[in-house]
Amino acid sequence: MGKKIKAQEVAYRYIKEQIDSGQFETGVKLIEQNISNDLEISRTPIREAISRLVEERYLIRIKNKGVVVHKQKISNKEFIEMTQLLEILLSHYLFQLQIKNETLLGTEILVPLGQLEFSTKLNERQKLMQLFLMKYLEKLDNQIMKQLIMKQFETIHYVDFPDASTHFLYDECCRSFKHMLQHINEKKYDFARKDVRILVNRLNLELIDQQI
Repeated sequence: MGKKIKAQEVAYRYIKEQIDSGQFETGVKLIEQNISNDLEISRTPIREAISRLVEERYLIRIKNKGVVVHKQKISNKEFIEMTQLLEILLSHYLFQLQIKNETLLGTEILVPLGQLEFSTKLNERQKLMQLFLMKYLEKLDNQIMKQLIMKQFETIHYVDFPDASTHFLYDECCRSFKHMLQHINEKKYDFARKDVRILVNRLNLELIDQQI
């Protein structure tokens, strides 16, 4: 079992590095046997490594074609700009709730957040994040602003945190939104805005630390 896991990790790192370096370009079909020959390991751990990279959106399975490179990452600069915009938009929403003296009580909003917290699959967490946001932003009157917030969250998951867990973004969002909901329902809107600022700062600092 140990050797199998080690071989899978070798294959995973090899394929990921080839994609990151541009050796495997977007649209290129992966041939398991070629990778097996290059690494001198069996195809089973390579197949498992490919499944991990499909889940992490580095690769995609296409019917009648196989597995192809599908790297869709955003730059650190783009990520920071997006999170700064999110801070402005979410803070504006919290001001709107404060003016109307609104809360976000109810199980409808807690269920997707709980599922998001305990899910272990990245593609599933992405969908649950969007479902949670639909419930969280239910009282936002401006539909364009609502769509913009959801689009930003849909896009920022394409950033790469090489020194952090692949679940880092979703773990931080879960932690912060739990605090936000608590403060909103206690009508401590200033604390909720602080939670937004903390989330943005933690995400951006993780990227900055990687560049030092």
